[in-house]
Amino acid sequence: MSTLAGTRRRYALGAAAFAVIPIIVALGVLAHLALPGAALAPQDYSASPDQSDPVRRQLRHPFPPPGAGSRCDLTTGEWRRGTKGFPRYTSLPGKPNSCPYVRSDFSCERNGRSDMRFQWYRWQPIKCLYTYFSPSGFKYMLKGKKVLLVGDSMMSNFYEALLCAIHIGGFKGEPYQRNTAGVFSIKGVHFPRMNISVEHLFSPYLVYAITRGTVNGKGGHGYDVHVDKIHPTVAKILPEYAMAVFASGVWWQQNVPRRKQPNVFFVNNSPKNLSNLDAHAWALNTLSSFIKGTNYGGVPYFISFSPHHGGAGSPQKGVYQDSAGGTKPSWVGACGAVKPTSEQAALKDYRLSLPTSEAYMTTQKTALLGSPLRFLQVTSLSAMRPDAHQGPWFKRRASTGPGSPSGNGESPFSGDCTHWCLPGVPDAWVDMMYSSMLLEPSLAGLKK
Repeated sequence: MSTLAGTRRRYALGAAAFAVIPIIVALGVLAHLALPGAALAPQDYSASPDQSDPVRRQLRHPFPPPGAGSRCDLTTGEWRRGTKGFPRYTSLPGKPNSCPYVRSDFSCERNGRSDMRFQWYRWQPIKCLYTYFSPSGFKYMLKGKKVLLVGDSMMSNFYEALLCAIHIGGFKGEPYQRNTAGVFSIKGVHFPRMNISVEHLFSPYLVYAITRGTVNGKGGHGYDVHVDKIHPTVAKILPEYAMAVFASGVWWQQNVPRRKQPNVFFVNNSPKNLSNLDAHAWALNTLSSFIKGTNYGGVPYFISFSPHHGGAGSPQKGVYQDSAGGTKPSWVGACGAVKPTSEQAALKDYRLSLPTSEAYMTTQKTALLGSPLRFLQVTSLSAMRPDAHQGPWFKRRASTGPGSPSGNGESPFSGDCTHWCLPGVPDAWVDMMYSSMLLEPSLAGLKK
């Protein structure tokens, strides 16, 4: 009988230990709370499947001392250079840690950019124990489920960064595409070993928008944007997903490239005189009301406005400099910068574009107050990285550089100072989302 009792006791203890694992995970992630002293080194457990096990990782995290204060602000920090293990992947095929999901126009190195110093920087919040994205932790939270990403081309940047973060953890994916309502196509990647699918729906306004026609056989007449109607595909498919991430902003600006005429905003199927910012806020309220009204059971996120660095005072060109030997010129940097800047310097040097970014970010944050959407503020940290845009390396050039130098030492063509090279800034957005996921009771396996 004593043997039987001992066996029962061991089983009971084992079951109890298993039951508190989610609690341990949750307590561990509270290390993201504000801690006194200097900025703490980030934790990176992506090297091996064993080390990246979420339970083992969280057990290594120290608990915050009593009275440590409120949750730390992941948006306050600096870009630090020279961290071992950066960049975490490459867009070049055939190389170690090569990621196959980076499209050609986001692959600046593939398009001839030789100065790769912009890849060496990592985002470091102040006084926060920062954890990089863990593929195994992602699997732990979302196994058997689907993730939906909805937005404009900035979401495409984020989508590919997330796929690469998963891929370098040793999880191979199977790309696919499916149609919904016979019109809108959704592309995605299924990761069999995770049993997780990540899907992307291109919807720059998040609400119902119809193009008004063409100019000389090409698009450009602008859109009729119904700010009070959710995108029909989103309305149809959202319940399928355990997590949804939304992003919008760039297309709400009046100066979107290739648009020949402004948008017309509609409410109740009638034109409404709205500014771009007011229309954007209305659309976000529509999204928020839809998610709240349908009792969406997953976890929704919204990624804030991604800043551009164009305009006077921030040339959309690389910087033409002599090489180390001083004899052979080369293009370095992008969008007028060769390294990160501080937030204060960004505000001063890029005064024609950063206030616009801040206005959109503030509008987004205000519109989503009280919303079920978790707000990921990436505007500030991204504003410090003019050097990490595609610049002139948004497509392959015949020469070794992005173009032939003109007589005045400037690039003969403008570049893309809106989108980002990969690897690059969107990888920090992925880390920020993952840090937020760790604090979600429904994802961490805790009861609310």
